[in-house]
Amino acid sequence: MSRLRGVCALTLASLALYGAAAWGRGGGGMVFTYYTIPGKRPGLDNVCVTPELTVGAKSKNINGDVMEVTELLGKSAMCRAKDKPILAKVQLTPSADFTSTLKIGLPKDFVELPLTDKDRFDGKRFVANNRHRDITVYVSSWNRAGAVNFNTWIRQVRQNQIDGNDRTSSTVEELDFDGIEARRWVLMGGPAKGMFAKKKAWVDTYIKGDKELVWVEVAINADDLDKHRDEIYAISESVSGLKAEPTGAAEPAP
Repeated sequence: MSRLRGVCALTLASLALYGAAAWGRGGGGMVFTYYTIPGKRPGLDNVCVTPELTVGAKSKNINGDVMEVTELLGKSAMCRAKDKPILAKVQLTPSADFTSTLKIGLPKDFVELPLTDKDRFDGKRFVANNRHRDITVYVSSWNRAGAVNFNTWIRQVRQNQIDGNDRTSSTVEELDFDGIEARRWVLMGGPAKGMFAKKKAWVDTYIKGDKELVWVEVAINADDLDKHRDEIYAISESVSGLKAEPTGAAEPAP
């Protein structure tokens, strides 16, 4: 059975590179992408792939999820990346060995959006937005098994976010969420381009759970950041379910 060329199980090094391209701002550098042209969206199980892929091609991520190409739909105007011009249907098989246990408390005025199979394969758990205030929340996580040092990963992620990009970063805050280690910083976008464009800001929080690494990113118009900063911080601090359950001896049956 064929596998996706050039793609192997994700490592934390590749996750660092992936972290530099937040969802909604670009792709993850993989053989599949989800680029579309404005006004057109493929189905939730569609991705753009390289021409050499065949039906049955598979790839496994660091979480153990498997993505399989089930049908090739041909060249599509929805696929903007020149090296990935083919629209394909895919099927995601969730990992049998790892299941995320994270939960997050979102404000009531946020609407959770559907995830594509590509989103789930990339580790995304939730996406929600508030259209009236133009705020979007992205939450993703990965299995910590075999992970590099947390601080090393943070340095790699942050460096990749600003290298070659028109963005600046605040200093890194070292946080403790009820005994769970976390890091947070703010990325400020460059000058807005276009008549109606607005400068963007992203508040990134990385959390070291017992079994999974969590990334919470909140995207907002830069001019609105100070007004909503407390609420944005509260969203990332509401993440729960990241502590491993005690594994003490079971009580004897009565």
